[in-house]
Amino acid sequence: CSVVLYGEPARIDAARRALGARGAIVLPLPNDRAYHTPHFAPEMQAVRAVLDRLPLGPGRARVFSCHALEDLPTDSPQRLRRLAAEQYAAPIRFRAAVESLWAQGVRVFVDVGPRGSLAAYARETLGRGRGRIVACDRVGRGGWAQMLGALAELHMAGLTLDPAAWYRPDIAALDGDGLLASLTGGAGAYEAGVEGTRHAG
Repeated sequence: CSVVLYGEPARIDAARRALGARGAIVLPLPNDRAYHTPHFAPEMQAVRAVLDRLPLGPGRARVFSCHALEDLPTDSPQRLRRLAAEQYAAPIRFRAAVESLWAQGVRVFVDVGPRGSLAAYARETLGRGRGRIVACDRVGRGGWAQMLGALAELHMAGLTLDPAAWYRPDIAALDGDGLLASLTGGAGAYEAGVEGTRHAG
């Protein structure tokens, strides 16, 4: 079970020593701000200023918020900006989000974040034998091995691959979920939360 603690440096250091003495593995996060906690509130004015300048249009993909535990709106830029800002100072409810998506019928999850950490959390949440969880960034594997491995896993999960599309010039210019969708015959990418966990479902 993974738990993130936040607080004043002295108290966190005391907690780290106490937990370590009981055999827990404690790792500091490389952050200089208390993201997803009320302590981030003083930064919110700057965040809102950036979001207010960001041009937003109708969404093309379903986006599920791990903070609100609902789909982000595709027809209300102001509400989308508000929800996007709120999540910076609120807890990310990743476990509840994965369980909610499972209840909605999602069975394939694709982690496009670093080191496959979120894939591990999703496996921990769902337990053995439930769903297919594909990590696109595993430590010690090169880019081609990562891509081919992810495509193989998605194929095993029932997505149809379209190798002919790989050589089209317009596809070669794509990246991210646009590239993945093209390589799998147009499978929709789906983002679980604004933290960047995507899954195909």
